[in-house]
Amino acid sequence: MGTVRDKNNESKIAPLRDAFKEKFAELELRNAELLDAESLDHAIAGADYLVHVASPFVIDNIRHSDELVKPAVDGTLNALKAAHKHRVKRVVVTSSVASIMGKPNANTGTTLFTENHWSDPTEL
Repeated sequence: MGTVRDKNNESKIAPLRDAFKEKFAELELRNAELLDAESLDHAIAGADYLVHVASPFVIDNIRHSDELVKPAVDGTLNALKAAHKHRVKRVVVTSSVASIMGKPNANTGTTLFTENHWSDPTEL
């Protein structure tokens, strides 16, 4: 099971179809929006696992840090609350390169980043 904004938008679904190949037919897609807690609640109902990898990432034309931070934080909280409510067995949350962009020490060659590497949202 997976979530997308619009499972009927073939141009957005095509990369999934290409990636999953013949297994795509086994993938159930449900519509959901990060900032719509109810849509995530419905989408996660019945799932055993949640892999949360969604977050907006735009470099150009950002007018306010909330355009990136709010969906990332609130969307993750919405997904986690739904997972808790529906007793999901395991949750995996990933991040984006945006979480460490702009930090002078982010390009140290290390493969492990901590909260010491996080971007300052006022600089986004």
